[in-house]
Amino acid sequence: MPTDPTGLETEMRAAVDVPRWLHDWTGLDIHVEEEAERGGARVDLAGTLGGAPFVVEVKAEGGVAAVQRAIDGLQAVGDAARIVVVPFMSPAGRERCEAAGVSWIDLSGNAQLRVQRGDLRVAVHVEGKPDAFRGPGRPRNAFAPKAARVVRLLLADPTRRLTQAEIAEATDLGPGYVSRIVRHLEDERLLDRDDARAVGPPDPGLLLDAWADADAFRHEVLGGHVPGRTGEERARRLQDALADHGLRHAFTGLAAAWAYTHAAAFRSVACYVAGDAAARARALADAGFRADTAAPNARVLLPADEGVFDGARAASGLECVSPVQAVVDLAHEPERAAEFREALRERALAGSPADHDTTAAD
Repeated sequence: MPTDPTGLETEMRAAVDVPRWLHDWTGLDIHVEEEAERGGARVDLAGTLGGAPFVVEVKAEGGVAAVQRAIDGLQAVGDAARIVVVPFMSPAGRERCEAAGVSWIDLSGNAQLRVQRGDLRVAVHVEGKPDAFRGPGRPRNAFAPKAARVVRLLLADPTRRLTQAEIAEATDLGPGYVSRIVRHLEDERLLDRDDARAVGPPDPGLLLDAWADADAFRHEVLGGHVPGRTGEERARRLQDALADHGLRHAFTGLAAAWAYTHAAAFRSVACYVAGDAAARARALADAGFRADTAAPNARVLLPADEGVFDGARAASGLECVSPVQAVVDLAHEPERAAEFREALRERALAGSPADHDTTAAD
């Protein structure tokens, strides 16, 4: 989406579109106040809808970190319907609003709105409108494959704080590159510093959600079919073939989530594979992998950055990416991803790798 560093353009558009849409969606009279203040706190827009007060907090982008800041900014507004407005609301931002009991509208035309006051009951749900603010090309992203080494390291043990020099050494990234990534994450309030200038996430769950929400999947995908009655059988068949050919690999998504939690059965498998292309082709042939299929159940992921293997470990007899990487990759899985994500997210944030039971399960 076009950059709006001050947020002024977004606020001006919201001041026009939000009152108009509220009236169109509800048919109720709307009044917008000139002085947008509630409970001693300044808000971006305030008024009444059918006589019920509402307040609006506007952010120039809809990532989960910005949405959480908007929610926090609405905490002290008192008895009024709270509405977050962004250009396009991200999936994780929607979840945060729902959990906080806050309504939202995006300037692309989507909304989830509830207003209750006395006998007045208003519910609006609009979805399916595309992102009207997505520009050509890819925006700079602190969660892009190479940059994500920083976040992956910090989430491996959320209680541990690291200096930028320690991050650069551990991730094999240049100090200047690390500095830019850290500064961006600090600006988003996803990282903070202690008195020793070491950084860490004040809210590890928010940092993980922001990473998962960042649309930074850049890996080449080889889709196909692997024989097997279950996802577990397919994963073990694929792993045996990859190991026989000496290829570095780690399962992610549903297969990794199952290996860590056994929350539910799964059908499709996804596995990062690095190494020689000819060896990979032989290994996939040995596993019975067929690309020409109408029933795909396996994805071989050629990593855009081999940092995806950082923190990989054995779980339930499968070599898997770290739990935090698996949570992020579940956003790109086709089946039961939400169920697995809920089970795995808590485990991923529980602490250091030593806290995870990765022994094989029957």
